[in-house]
Amino acid sequence: MSSRHPTIDINIFMNHCAPSIDGLPVFATTKGVLEYFSKDRFAAIRFFCDSEPFDLDNKGLISRLRSELNFKFEFYRTAGLADGYAQAIRASTAEYLFQLEHDWSFIAGGVTHSLETIISAMELTQIPYLRFNQRANFNAHDETLAEFESAIVPMCATTMFSNNPHILNRQLATELYLPYISTERGRSAGVEENLTARYRAGWIYGPLGYPATIQHTDGKNATRTWRRASQINRVILGLKKYRRRISRRIGLIRYGRLH
Repeated sequence: MSSRHPTIDINIFMNHCAPSIDGLPVFATTKGVLEYFSKDRFAAIRFFCDSEPFDLDNKGLISRLRSELNFKFEFYRTAGLADGYAQAIRASTAEYLFQLEHDWSFIAGGVTHSLETIISAMELTQIPYLRFNQRANFNAHDETLAEFESAIVPMCATTMFSNNPHILNRQLATELYLPYISTERGRSAGVEENLTARYRAGWIYGPLGYPATIQHTDGKNATRTWRRASQINRVILGLKKYRRRISRRIGLIRYGRLH
């Protein structure tokens, strides 16, 4: 185990996926990850927020984060996940970034190595990225896995890049990933599809067959449930989307750091 303590920032990517601030999954996700890995391990905590689809009050959201989570953080408004991902790489000066979407939780006992040990393994193997596994480490319809040589932390090489919770070497991500991220594509496609197409490579925690370490709590479920409740709700979301599009075109939306 390494005695070095590299700087690590945590970036949490979210959107207004519920009709009220109370319904957002970000609070439980943030509390969970900071308990799992220890809040004191992170040099900075940042939230990157896309207001789609409900356009909630970001000032109210920031206030709620302050009162409920009780720690210092930065908050950025983004034009989508890909935009937030690029902003996160640029905003940090840390050596490593912990990248986490707002609707994931870590399974107790799944990750058995400290962040320092995982990062030591990344440095020794010179990989820019290591993700945690949503399913057992076996081949799937969209990727092929193989054991990857690592003396400190067992891991697999894979044929795709996924935005599931992962750790980035910030310098290498700046050089290798940032030029190929498309903020215009929005959502996750501008990150996952672009980087998979460019490199056909990624790395996953654990050996072949290792069970899942994370589970998806599906933030989109609140959106789907609300939309399906009535035709009026579907019309409301359509109008909100149209208003955002117009506001974006005429420059009324302020992106970047809000807090």
